[in-house]
Amino acid sequence: MYRIAICDNDAAQLSKIATCVQRYLQDRRDINGVIETFISSAELAERITEHGVIPYDVFLLDILMPDVNGISLGRCIREKSNDVPIIYVSSTKDFAFEAYGVNAIQYLTKPLDPDRLAEVMDRVYEAHCNRPKHIVALKSIDGVIQIAMEEIMYVENRGRIATYSVTNGGGTRIICPHASETFEQSVGEIMDSKDFVQPHKSYFANLKYVKVFKNDSLTMDDDAAIPINQKRLAAVRKSYLSYMSRLMGE
Repeated sequence: MYRIAICDNDAAQLSKIATCVQRYLQDRRDINGVIETFISSAELAERITEHGVIPYDVFLLDILMPDVNGISLGRCIREKSNDVPIIYVSSTKDFAFEAYGVNAIQYLTKPLDPDRLAEVMDRVYEAHCNRPKHIVALKSIDGVIQIAMEEIMYVENRGRIATYSVTNGGGTRIICPHASETFEQSVGEIMDSKDFVQPHKSYFANLKYVKVFKNDSLTMDDDAAIPINQKRLAAVRKSYLSYMSRLMGE
């Protein structure tokens, strides 16, 4: 899932930007994108702060906003991540210098040119897709499937069948029988990855896609609830905190 956050305190402008991005996604059928809009910059800043890690893949921000202006919001984002793309969409060019001070990828002016936005979004998405990926081979019922480990949201085991839920393809599930192996043996490198945790004997979860952490469950980005065995809770919490610390230190 490619997550896009848009923030503008003007409801009409927010709607126009969101419409442009939605049309862009409709034209790019290969992008499994979702948009979340914020009319309050303070709300978005709070979301970023409370989440611990950056929950979006790209930000489109206005500059002139009350409470928390776009530049301050950009600095808030940079405290969590040095490389998540920030695109400013503003009615004035007066803050262009400050925008590049927070390493913004682009500064666009209103009224927004859809073609110019598409050009920038294409560049940002291409960079997103070209990030180094760790490819693993899954022995599925349809043959061997190669997939990036980063795209595996979680793995569920039931009766010697491991089902991989992946983020590409709009909720794709890959079914992999493992009659001659234990569940742990079947997942291979996933078991040793610092990005994955085994909260329950029947699950491995990618910490990148944990939306809500509770003492008895992990809620994933697709709203699936993965149970946490209480004997594993301390270890799961430690892994989650370690994961957030690694991201914030990037």
